[in-house]
Amino acid sequence: MNVNFLEITLVNLLLF
Repeated sequence: MNVNFLEITLVNLLLF
């Protein structure tokens, strides 16, 4: 997995 995946997950939590 890439580190970006973690960032995307955080963004998803903020969006959803």
